[in-house]
Amino acid sequence: MNPMRGAAGAALAVGLAFATTGWTAPPASAVHTAQSPRTPADVGCKGPTCSGQDPHSTQCSTTGTVLTLEHQELQGRTINLRWSQDCQAGWAELTGGVPGDDALVQNNTGETQHRAVTSGTTTYSPMVNDAPPLTVRACVTLQSGSQKCTFYH
Repeated sequence: MNPMRGAAGAALAVGLAFATTGWTAPPASAVHTAQSPRTPADVGCKGPTCSGQDPHSTQCSTTGTVLTLEHQELQGRTINLRWSQDCQAGWAELTGGVPGDDALVQNNTGETQHRAVTSGTTTYSPMVNDAPPLTVRACVTLQSGSQKCTFYH
């Protein structure tokens, strides 16, 4: 069998599966990946030990595979769900905010971390554990009480 034909058939099957379920992948521009030459041994925590810790000071935001799993927008603000494969942890990153806007990350057990914008337009939350089988989501909450969240990933 021609391997290209098999690959094309597999791609068609995946496309049909997405089309029939109504799910669409985020555009390539929405998924940001950072990879560095650092190794998993360079990170300062993993899974449960990352809870409440800063993703930058632990090297989780810059070491290994770091993804934006999803982003949502609300009244000019963007909330990004950030995730580190090496740290097995997630955090919320808010851009376009104003002082008082809040970035929140939560895992499916209810563990929650958040941080408000105090000055400028950006902030990020401390991390929550996202070791398998856990999932995480990120939310932005405005001073008015309006809120928008990502799905759990």
